[in-house]
Amino acid sequence: MSDALGMIECKSFAALVEAADAMVKAARV
Repeated sequence: MSDALGMIECKSFAALVEAADAMVKAARV
């Protein structure tokens, strides 16, 4: 169970980082 939870957390964290990266790029332009 904790394994699946870790996978979900890892995926959501990656999506969060991608969204933040996109925001930074958009703010620069």
